Amino acid sequence: YSLIVAFSFLLIVSLVGMNFDRYIVPLLPIFTIMVIAINNGKYKKNIVTYATPFMFILVITIYTTLSIHDYLSWNRARWSALGYLTNEKNVSIGEIDGGFEFNGTNNYNYKFAPDNHKKGKSWWWVSDDKYIISFENIRNYQIIKEYYYDRWLPLNKLSSIKILKRLD
Repeated sequence: YSLIVAFSFLLIVSLVGMNFDRYIVPLLPIFTIMVIAINNGKYKKNIVTYATPFMFILVITIYTTLSIHDYLSWNRARWSALGYLTNEKNVSIGEIDGGFEFNGTNNYNYKFAPDNHKKGKSWWWVSDDKYIISFENIRNYQIIKEYYYDRWLPLNKLSSIKILKRLD
């Protein structure tokens, strides 16, 4: 039953599109317990006994590889969008909500008040969110440019990162 539950969970996570490693972590104890149970003498040792752990590792390796591809593809698109804003359009970094890594690297301030989210802004060191890098449209913002990237999870789907500009 554990195997069915684990693979069902993995399948649901893959199909819904929540393909970050933090959603796979709950499967690791199940896989570990199964490997220990197989190897403690409870089961007759045969080819299935030895192949099962390798199949788990193979499935996790394939899933991880696909997820890493998607993450890197998304990040390339995101950093291209940020490069467009900062290098080509000469937008001040203080006017961009470009995500945790961009804001933390460029706008970090230990005195920054993290209650920005009460004002409708991200609280990751966002001074002015005139421009936002986003997966989807946001009310009171218009799309000025999109950067497309391919995803392997769910199977071969094209997605985009949007550069949004606040409507003034």
